[in-house]
Amino acid sequence: MPSSRGFRRLLFAQVISGLGDGFTLVAIPFAVLQMTGSATSLGLVLAARLVPQAAAMMLGGVVGDRVSPGRILLLSHITRAAVQGAMAAAVTSKAGGVVLISALYALHGVATAFHYPASRAVVPRLVEKNDLQAANGLSSMASSSTTTLAPLIGGVLVAVAHAGAAIAADAFTFAAAALAVMPLTGLKASRTVVTSMRHEFVAGLQEIRSRRWLSTGMAYASLFQFSVLGAVTVLGPTVALRHYQGSSAWGILLAADGIGSLVGGFAATRFRTRRSLQVGYLAVLPGTVAALSCLAWTPPFPVAVIAFALYGLSLTWFDTLWHVALQSHVPEESLAKVFAFDGVISLALRPASLAVIGPLAAALGYSRSLVFCMCLMAAATLLVLATSRIPEPTVAAAEDQQSNEASPAPAEGCL
Repeated sequence: MPSSRGFRRLLFAQVISGLGDGFTLVAIPFAVLQMTGSATSLGLVLAARLVPQAAAMMLGGVVGDRVSPGRILLLSHITRAAVQGAMAAAVTSKAGGVVLISALYALHGVATAFHYPASRAVVPRLVEKNDLQAANGLSSMASSSTTTLAPLIGGVLVAVAHAGAAIAADAFTFAAAALAVMPLTGLKASRTVVTSMRHEFVAGLQEIRSRRWLSTGMAYASLFQFSVLGAVTVLGPTVALRHYQGSSAWGILLAADGIGSLVGGFAATRFRTRRSLQVGYLAVLPGTVAALSCLAWTPPFPVAVIAFALYGLSLTWFDTLWHVALQSHVPEESLAKVFAFDGVISLALRPASLAVIGPLAAALGYSRSLVFCMCLMAAATLLVLATSRIPEPTVAAAEDQQSNEASPAPAEGCL
């Protein structure tokens, strides 16, 4: 298990700030709905964070390779603490309305765009290479824990106190995270030669295109975002309302997903297999099929709970192995840029998936739409396993580079 003090600081910052983000996920929707009573206004506020975050993430990746990752983490936490403090005041006083809340949430998204690539790229500098899988497994467990527990705590804060109190608590968690990562500011930038932003962008893209397993993996992740997450997010609550016990049933299914994610993260810290990334791809398919099948054919509720736990386990297992592969094989001076590309691709199709799945289900019916999504994922899994030479996550980056030089160049349309 990782014993680095720096990694423990990073993990603590992730846990404490993740708890605060969970509070906000409950508080902001209720605050906006209390102000306006409009679902459209709520959608615009949520988009106000997502769009700038996606737009700024590539810049965050370039800066992440040029500047000390510790400084980026510190500044992003300080910025979000200030933003959430201002938002708590705005929600409590109702000054500025949704326009001010949207503007502040956009700043939050930009700060997150800088934080994400730096937080992923710094891990190999804090732990030994043999501890990368355990470190990423612990990180996944931390995310799963906060995702499961924080909305429950946030709901209590909103009900007992006020939405502004929950957002203020989020500000304090970011301040605590800033204190935790402050000693990491001594880390030097991974890239010592500074070139133009355009050159850095092209260099990051070249790192992806030169590794077929990386470009096809990102394409796979993008298709997953489009075909699966939209279906689960939009159709899941509707199915729970029609066929189970409504919001309480959906909450239980999400909790099962979170518990499965915890198990997947724990397993990733303990068990290693040959061809582990291939195993991760193969694990995602049955987990995804299990969850989507429950939404399509509504089996007894205990079966659905088990299916969603399997879904969470498989996704977290794969997510951990994917991050280890990137951290093991991508050169340190380009790692933040590559993680930024990974994040942008994940975010880019998420709004489209949320917009498309509803009309698709209305046109084809729920069952046919979900079967279509399952077929897309099965085809994507077979394609990525058949067309890319996937390396072992723990092999040295130099060996990976040699194997890529010996392999044929990837096709132009991989991304």
